[in-house]
Amino acid sequence: MTEEIHTPKPLVIDERAKLVTDIEKTFAPPPINLPNKKRRVLDHCCSRLTASGLPGADLAVEYLHAKYTKNLSVNTIKQAGRIVLYFLRFLARDGTTIYTLNRQHISAYVAYEQDRGLKAQSVVNHLRALYAFIVFLVNQGVLPHAILQNKIRFKWGPLQ
Repeated sequence: MTEEIHTPKPLVIDERAKLVTDIEKTFAPPPINLPNKKRRVLDHCCSRLTASGLPGADLAVEYLHAKYTKNLSVNTIKQAGRIVLYFLRFLARDGTTIYTLNRQHISAYVAYEQDRGLKAQSVVNHLRALYAFIVFLVNQGVLPHAILQNKIRFKWGPLQ
């Protein structure tokens, strides 16, 4: 009489395969069809600029895409988009465009922001974001480099 020994198949390979599958699920990148928050903010800001129909909105969209490409924060992109849109609207009300921008327009914008009741630090932040956009336009060849000479400075602090 022969005795038949039946051994189960080794489970080592199956356990490794399961482990690899679990690791892949844990560390897998998010699905491509679901944009991340930064991309959604960028798309929202760009759609607002495009829908405005303002002269220079296409340049502002390029500017925001450059900020996104540099991997700047969501808040930076959102703030830049908002401030540039405000500025383009201000220029349109003033009867000018970004293509004819000069130092007097920037100064008038600062005065407008103060008249709106913004705090000094907010005006400084808006001016900083605006100059970042202007530097982008200078680098793109849209505005002359001379506009960056003698930047408008906003002094804030306790009154004396």
